[in-house]
Amino acid sequence: GKEWSIHGLIIKNADESVLLDGAISAQSDRQLMLKVDNLNLNILDAISSEKFSGIVNGEVKIRDVYTNPFLQNDVSISALTVNNFLIGDLNGKNSWNRNEQQFDIDFTIDRLSKRTVSLIGFYNPKKESPLFVKASLAKTNLKIVEPFLRGIFSEIDGTLSGEYLITGDFSKPLVNGDGVIEDGQIMIDYLRTLYSFSGKLGMNSTQIIFDDIELTDAFKNKSKLRGYLTHKNYSKFRIVLNAEFSNFQLLNTSAKDNSLFYGQAYATGDLNILGPLENMKISATARSEKKTRILIPMNSAQSADKKDFISFVNLTELGKEINTVNKKTNSQPTGITMDLNLDITPDAYSEIIFNAKSGDIIRGYGRGDIRLQLDTKGEFTMFGLYEFERGYYNFTLYDVINKEFTINKGSRISWTGDPYTGQLALNASYKQLTSLSPILTDQTQANTPQMRRKYPVDVLLKLEGPMLSPQINFDIIANDLPNSVPMDVGAPVPLKMYFQQFKAKLDEQELQKQVFSLIILRRFSPLDAFTASGADLTRSVSELLSNQLSYWLTQVDENLEIDFDLPSFDQEAFNTFQLRLSYSFFGGRLRVTRDGTFGNQYARSEVSNLLGDWTVDYLLTPDGKFKVKMFNRTNINQLTSSLGSQSTISAGVSLAHTQNFNNWLDLITRTRERKRRETKAEEQKDAAPEKDGGN
Repeated sequence: GKEWSIHGLIIKNADESVLLDGAISAQSDRQLMLKVDNLNLNILDAISSEKFSGIVNGEVKIRDVYTNPFLQNDVSISALTVNNFLIGDLNGKNSWNRNEQQFDIDFTIDRLSKRTVSLIGFYNPKKESPLFVKASLAKTNLKIVEPFLRGIFSEIDGTLSGEYLITGDFSKPLVNGDGVIEDGQIMIDYLRTLYSFSGKLGMNSTQIIFDDIELTDAFKNKSKLRGYLTHKNYSKFRIVLNAEFSNFQLLNTSAKDNSLFYGQAYATGDLNILGPLENMKISATARSEKKTRILIPMNSAQSADKKDFISFVNLTELGKEINTVNKKTNSQPTGITMDLNLDITPDAYSEIIFNAKSGDIIRGYGRGDIRLQLDTKGEFTMFGLYEFERGYYNFTLYDVINKEFTINKGSRISWTGDPYTGQLALNASYKQLTSLSPILTDQTQANTPQMRRKYPVDVLLKLEGPMLSPQINFDIIANDLPNSVPMDVGAPVPLKMYFQQFKAKLDEQELQKQVFSLIILRRFSPLDAFTASGADLTRSVSELLSNQLSYWLTQVDENLEIDFDLPSFDQEAFNTFQLRLSYSFFGGRLRVTRDGTFGNQYARSEVSNLLGDWTVDYLLTPDGKFKVKMFNRTNINQLTSSLGSQSTISAGVSLAHTQNFNNWLDLITRTRERKRRETKAEEQKDAAPEKDGGN
């Protein structure tokens, strides 16, 4: 019938035990007791994804359950931790109040000898809203909510202090009140950005309200945030947040965090976060700021092609289980969707990496209006146009050729969806100092000192079409050639005309050969020079050796750049051997460069010959706006060289200032406009309290 008796039922392990003893009876003097001694909460790890620890002790007594129930408990948990975070010592002394016919609640949490949570009130089952508890929080650590937000936010820290009233019932509690957050900290996992924050946290029956929240990034830049979380009985959370930011860090990822794109991004604009926590949509309109570095690896497109998007299953065996899983999946979407409208300015640095190992990279600064749409499920689309202001392209071939082309201003990349099918319209040039004597048909002129000297020639590279398979075309121009060169004997040589005649003889195949001769051998070759003759083979091998040796040594230190030029293996190799060595100090602010030969053709002293031509560049400010440069170089004058005079050596120093602006008017009004805005902001700030007081 109604009588239940339990006699000394105990579960024990070492000094841990759980004892159940007594009776559930119609007799008011008989009671049932549950006693817990030294029970370690780590037993919950087997059934929970969280990691618990703490020692439970306590007693629960109940009697007269059929007529006038009496319930009393005295429970404590010492050193409760969740995921290695200390919650504190929990103590609860709660009993049934027979006079008021309610359960009195007195519950506390003490952390490091300080009271952080106090719950005092009652539970009256006869009332429509049986629960009435006042919760007092005194610097309660926010980390206790991290398990509920895992996968979206992490490294949560800070304290909450305030007063909250809990009503309703245990299954549907209603919380109302306000609190203050101090020394808050949170990381957005997908962006890997860590922020500190402070502000007010309000709660009502359906919302958790964020008011006057001020976010601060790792560089002390600030952003304002406001909004709320809606919920249905603390489930099915939806977020509505709006933020305004200025020069704020919005991205801080590496290649291991996101294979689609990564880097550091700083921007000015506004941000909106909307939707359920499991499937949030982040929208932003922003303008890039200094220190922004975005890298897009093209090799991630290859790995995406290898994924198996279709799997075949036995529908007969799975049957109803498949439908059940599908329903659950459809009703619980997961992931984050981002819709970013970006105004890219020349302050932002970007890289498109075709092959990181060989250094096949397009990089530079420019302007663009780009829209990015991506999510944590791997979908990534890109729309817009990016136009280079300045940039570089490392042209590589079989790990032997590695030449840096300068991207011409106006080159562009456009996207219409798939970021890996962006369309290139890229024009780049590689400047080479080379002798034009091989292209002269008159050998008497070709062997003169004037013709053997080196003149600037540009190799043009044109990339058009899809980024992963562009159409590549080359050309050779020599716009800086002098029209004519005076000779010791006879009329001046019309050098520019000779070059144009030489180029007119080149068909497409011969043009390609001359291009690679300039890139690899650093010289022009006669039209009939592409044979397997011993001299050509020796020069080719020496050039390949120079390129590969330069590449290997550059890998030793990322601050070191070495470029060898060993044009031959003959007895004049030492006089013609050239070395360019550059090293950066202080994070790239100081750069020292040495260039030139080791020979004695200029009759220079041994010390100056060893030093060669050198340049020292130092950025006076981290952003590079102010730069000082010192140099020592050899000047070769066509006229004095033809007369047999010695080349002169000059040294000097310069101070450079670089200022970015959108139009000429900005140079005049920038300072005055900034002062006007600052004054207006101060006036608005001073007027704000008066307005509040009037209301």
